[in-house]
Amino acid sequence: MKRTAALTALFLAMTAGISQAEDKKETPEQAAVRIAKMEKVADHALVPPVVNTSPLPEYDYDKLDYGMTIGIERTPGGRLWSCWVAGGDSPDAFFILASSDDDGETWSSPRAVLNSHAQGLGAKRSILVGNLWTDPQGRLWLIFDQSMDMYDGRAGVWATVCANPDADAPVWSEPRRIWHGVTLNKPTVLSTGEWMLPISLDQRPGFREFRGCFRELDPLRGANVFVSNDEGATWARRGVRTFPDPDWHEHMIVERDDNSLWMLARTRKGIMESESTDAGRTWSEPVASKINHPVARFHIRRLASNRLLLVKHGARIDTHEGRSLLTAWLSDDDGKTWRGSLMLDERTGVSYPDGFQAPDGTIYISWDRNRATDGEILMARFTEDDVLAKEFNGPKSKTKMLISRPLAREVAKLPAFSGPTPEVSREIDMPLVDLSQDKDRHSVVAAGTTSVYQGHCDTVLLLDGKTMFTAWCLGHAQWIGPIAKSTDAGLTWSKPLNVPANWKETSNTPALHRLIGPDGTARLFCFADGLDWSRQGKPPYPMHQSYSEDGGETWTPMVPNGVEGEVPPKPILSFDDGKRHVMWSDLPGYVVQSDSIDGGLTWSPSRRILRVPQRWSQPCVICSADGKTHLMLLRENSRKHQSMFSVSRDGAKTWTAPKELPAALTGDRHVAKFAPDGRLVIAFRDVATSSATYGHYVGWVGRFEDILKGKPGDYRVKLFHNTIRKESDKPGQGNADCGYSDLEVLPDGTIIATTYLKYADGPEKHSVMNTRFTLAETDALAEQVAFTSLFDGRSFSGWEHAGNWSIEDGAFARKQAGGPLTYTDALVPDDFELRFEWKVSKGCNSGVYYRPAQYEYQILDNVHSPYGKNARQSAGSLFFCMAPSKDATRPLGEWNSGRVKCKGSVIEHWVNGERVLSFDYTDPKWAKQVELLKIRGADLTARGGRLWLQDHGQDVWFRNLRWREIPHDEQLTADPDFIPMPVTGEALKQEQDRVKRMLEAQEKK
Repeated sequence: MKRTAALTALFLAMTAGISQAEDKKETPEQAAVRIAKMEKVADHALVPPVVNTSPLPEYDYDKLDYGMTIGIERTPGGRLWSCWVAGGDSPDAFFILASSDDDGETWSSPRAVLNSHAQGLGAKRSILVGNLWTDPQGRLWLIFDQSMDMYDGRAGVWATVCANPDADAPVWSEPRRIWHGVTLNKPTVLSTGEWMLPISLDQRPGFREFRGCFRELDPLRGANVFVSNDEGATWARRGVRTFPDPDWHEHMIVERDDNSLWMLARTRKGIMESESTDAGRTWSEPVASKINHPVARFHIRRLASNRLLLVKHGARIDTHEGRSLLTAWLSDDDGKTWRGSLMLDERTGVSYPDGFQAPDGTIYISWDRNRATDGEILMARFTEDDVLAKEFNGPKSKTKMLISRPLAREVAKLPAFSGPTPEVSREIDMPLVDLSQDKDRHSVVAAGTTSVYQGHCDTVLLLDGKTMFTAWCLGHAQWIGPIAKSTDAGLTWSKPLNVPANWKETSNTPALHRLIGPDGTARLFCFADGLDWSRQGKPPYPMHQSYSEDGGETWTPMVPNGVEGEVPPKPILSFDDGKRHVMWSDLPGYVVQSDSIDGGLTWSPSRRILRVPQRWSQPCVICSADGKTHLMLLRENSRKHQSMFSVSRDGAKTWTAPKELPAALTGDRHVAKFAPDGRLVIAFRDVATSSATYGHYVGWVGRFEDILKGKPGDYRVKLFHNTIRKESDKPGQGNADCGYSDLEVLPDGTIIATTYLKYADGPEKHSVMNTRFTLAETDALAEQVAFTSLFDGRSFSGWEHAGNWSIEDGAFARKQAGGPLTYTDALVPDDFELRFEWKVSKGCNSGVYYRPAQYEYQILDNVHSPYGKNARQSAGSLFFCMAPSKDATRPLGEWNSGRVKCKGSVIEHWVNGERVLSFDYTDPKWAKQVELLKIRGADLTARGGRLWLQDHGQDVWFRNLRWREIPHDEQLTADPDFIPMPVTGEALKQEQDRVKRMLEAQEKK
């Protein structure tokens, strides 16, 4: 309880001045009515609360905003338990319990909650103070108070007992009420075998409307002691001591060597003392203690060495500086003198120590810090020798170990997804390459059987470019264990290798990584767990890891790594020249991040960095080629939105609020690798509801910048067909169980995609499979898919001519005079890309007209045609307007490739894969060239003409003609560095003369 001077003054005012003022206004009759009413309300505190042993996610740390320590204990199996108050030092208070199975290094999410809040009671009901205690039988007691409005004048001490506190699923007894009042400190086992419990029935009346209630308890008020002679089955009141200026008493009792009892109690003037020589029946008059202490809880306890341990505020026994300088002391003479002064926490805002001594002599103390802001519950581990030495010297000794920290205020400030992203593409308008039926590309890693489901998988490729490992789970995201090796880059696979037995005790989707430590040691890591289906997927989510230092020949057992996240990390990236590694995982509603500075052996606790709509965001982080930008792709599991992305430009320290990705990248469990040409390949389970490949395993090919700028990318690839889907399943419906995968890039650029899926029809369950491809292969296939073919290589279907064109070896051939060859099936799209191949005879001049009125891609024999002397009339030019930047044609008789791209006012010409012309005709710097085109008769705004191939009197050939419409969201930007070849000398003079003749002719018309 936060008992600052201000709050103490407030309580005094409430119970004195305010009370007296209200009493003046309230007649005795009115007071009697109020008291009778409020005592009935107080009876709601006599109802036993329920221990909630499945408190997540409702009571996870991100929902909590307060932390006041109650106590810490150790149970017989070595588990540590901590209890603290959440909700506030107020009528909103309730208890949280968590545990640690690694001696306090890491702590679980809340495992149990005691919250007695309810509506319609007439006042708030709270659980505010208490303690944890392990009794001599090894049972864990949770002792607590329950009262209305913090303190209703009666309150009540309750206890729930756990007989199996070291079990996976501890069971707590139904709480039972021991007596009135409150207690904040542990029972003491006396030399007689009796258990003595301190209970405070406060010496002041109830708060606010409860003032004056339960006056019949006034003779019992004070620092009471209760005794049990039957191991806690029953408790009897033995004695009481009242204190001047009491402040909740919070009294502690130790038995001295002479069997007398020493009571120390909290008052508004500091600690006061009393002693009993008759086992607590009567107590001496209180005296001020030589232990100088603020108005706050302290801790005193007998140790196994027979010394007394004291934890107090202040660097000296006779001084203090408020709730700061938390120190530990020892006494060899029953508290007459003290030695030590081990500083546990020098900061301000620390308070309420509690603790115990373990069988090995180690002392454990917990306390809280800045309850209403940081809300930290902290712990120290130390020895008696440490106290005497005034420093932490023991092998296990350390301080300021974090037990818990409420995160509600912190996460409220996190960047968060705010809803649908305007203008993001919700349709998929890009080519789809289908490799799924090409079984020659497939290799079996682990075949499913009628009884064995080979599940979610991950791979790692070693530096030799051919040794690979694949790990997977048995069952859907279930038991870890299988890992196989390939020495031929994934073509063939070993049987599952031998791994430690406890691997099969971990579950979820494994993740394999090769990490290099600061000393240069390379290790292979397998990460597992997080979400554990043996707990039905409920929290906590402790991640485990194993590693190999001999290239995967042997592995360590799985151990917790201190990270809490639902899924093992797909990406682990290095920062600071390899000195720091960062992993990303998720918790329900959050993306979390953790760091390692020792090459992955240990990790910092998970830090929430983003808020997302639901669970299983499964982050995939990609670093730009220059290392300056990090892009995070996120699954969206509510299925109300498309997948998301976030960006960091400060080394993953901060991230932008998530936004939606286009439909083309909407999927689950993205994995990404850069291909040798710098493009990204991203694989995932397709869950875009506008996708024809919904529920199958697909890939996306594009550039890092495409995602940042909202561009669609190049194309998608259907990698595997998931046969679990029915033909009748529509996008957004049916089973989509596949796609947790990985990508590896071989030295020759081959990409290996490994996934689990239902590979074939029949009773066999899921298998782990891989497929392989190169971008050269998929680029060629994508081009075929993206473009509409205009010529089938066999007929003039869709074309018209005057009989002067023929078809030779799959090509159009102009063989005699007669006019152009015109495509009549469709008009040229306004924004388009046209591709074709062409070949010329000696001296040939021809062209491809693609927009109305003199838009011509010039086809020419640059060497033998007189037109070749003028760059504005050479091959690849926009005839009589813009020269290409170079002559990229092949020798006479060879085929050349041509390409035209037009979007708005931007025009590009390509020759043999090189962009030789790129300009925006509205740019003033090209005004002179554009004027030439106008003089020739071009209408720059004209669209929708026919495509036609020119007959200029010489033989020419065309084949592989195809076009595509450029979508609205695909950008085409003129090259600012484009420089056309110059036109000079005689060629320029002839051009000028021609222009003069054209202008004169136009004037005559």
